[in-house]
Amino acid sequence: MMSIPLSKEIIRKAREMVLCGQSKHSVAKELGIGITTIYKYTKDIQSGKCSRKLTEKTIQQIREEVIKGRSKYQIAKEMKVGFQLIYYYTKDLPNHQYPERGIQGKTLELLKKLLQEGYIISNEENYARLQRLKKYLPMIERAEIKRRSVYYLSDKNKVALQSMIKSNKSKVFSYQELSSMSKVFDIKLSKKEKKSVLSQKKR
Repeated sequence: MMSIPLSKEIIRKAREMVLCGQSKHSVAKELGIGITTIYKYTKDIQSGKCSRKLTEKTIQQIREEVIKGRSKYQIAKEMKVGFQLIYYYTKDLPNHQYPERGIQGKTLELLKKLLQEGYIISNEENYARLQRLKKYLPMIERAEIKRRSVYYLSDKNKVALQSMIKSNKSKVFSYQELSSMSKVFDIKLSKKEKKSVLSQKKR
């Protein structure tokens, strides 16, 4: 059995296996981790069978409903999905309904665009509304490069980076500049990815 500290990835995998219905004993055996350790990292999860496996499309739908302000309990009940699964896939999202006055009209349109595309480049017209959305939704990130800002969902950082690269009007775009921009979005690009990005930029 493992005695070294567990990585975040192993902890995530163990929790997901328990959430999807596997017993804690079988998870411990499969991962080669002591049962006491498994209980330590999954003490908030009750063993049991989940009603069904969630597809990527379903997970995205659940996340969008939470972002719009629906309660996680209500979503679990209506979609007939265990609340623990709902919680697991939306644990980075707040569980509360937003004030009606705070998210309507053009602000609501921006939210829909953000959910669809994953990012929005800020300008004078939408700046205040994007700031308001970021206040309501902590999972919205903001990055600024050369006095230009982009607001994006935390799991869409690569898409946001690509959008900023495309909007860069400079004809000269170096590895150093690309590396600098990648750090702003907390992304590590391989040499192959950097080469691909730069070749697309030159077209």
